[in-house]
Amino acid sequence: MTMTVQYYDIKFKPFNHHLTCPIEVNGTQISLRKGFYCYILIKDTVMGVGEIAPLPGLSKETLDDVKEELSKLTGIKLPIKPSPFEQRYVPIFSKLPSVQFGIEAAIVMALSSPSSLKCHQFIESLQTAPTSYPSPIIKFKIGRAPMQDELNLIKRILKQNNSIKFRFDANHNLSLSDAKTFFKDVPNHHIDYIEAPCKTHQEEILFERETKLPIAIDTPDDITSIPAYCQHLVIKPMIIGSVFNYLNQIPKHVTCIFSSSYESIIGLTGIANIAHYISPEDYHGLNTNHIFNHAPKNQLPYLKALSVTESLNWINTYGSS
Repeated sequence: MTMTVQYYDIKFKPFNHHLTCPIEVNGTQISLRKGFYCYILIKDTVMGVGEIAPLPGLSKETLDDVKEELSKLTGIKLPIKPSPFEQRYVPIFSKLPSVQFGIEAAIVMALSSPSSLKCHQFIESLQTAPTSYPSPIIKFKIGRAPMQDELNLIKRILKQNNSIKFRFDANHNLSLSDAKTFFKDVPNHHIDYIEAPCKTHQEEILFERETKLPIAIDTPDDITSIPAYCQHLVIKPMIIGSVFNYLNQIPKHVTCIFSSSYESIIGLTGIANIAHYISPEDYHGLNTNHIFNHAPKNQLPYLKALSVTESLNWINTYGSS
């Protein structure tokens, strides 16, 4: 098969986006998301846009690392026939995950149509819990408040809508004993999966063995280390970098759920377009746009990706807010 290669020029634009309220990531307080928009062009025409924004507290690279890397990038060569989606392969343009993701997102925008993706709803805390639940899937971060208070909220939600399923994230906050006690009070058929149920990996192994509840793992560095009992993999593209190459190493029985790293709508568009090729029918964790000053404050049950024109118009309006 003859390979067709396309050359793209590449340009970058810095941005700063203020958050409505500070967020905490692994002990790091964030009130401003900083990064770069990535444009790929053919003869001065923008073909695709991506976002490069390492997340303090989670990303290994810093914004200064990114700046140095971008100073060396002026263009990319991409094999487009056969399609990178058919091959599940995109060349490595940068060893920095956020840079690689931003370029891949721009490529996917250039080679595909905008996607719409279903989103689960977030409950970050009892104080910020929504009063209505339009999505049938709820992501609930537990182990942050008294156990009975969290269980009471679950009961109230199920009384309001008995078809709801929960994705729980204990963030390693629970002991094995507490985890078993908590989930004993949650009907199994209302559990979609559980992330980080226990303080240690050994306790997680025992928890899964004793309860047989579905376990999800969030963005492991070493994809080959996923335990056999893992049924769901949460993927943060800004953190892993080359999504398509990462996917080639995932066991076939594992469901991929895509998650944001607090990107703007440009970064979320990139994740949605990529996720559409991998898990188009699932519910993903991409309705985080409401954390920004410039965005609507309600969580939506879906995310509609922007087109190239819509992305450029959005950046012209909000790109440096």
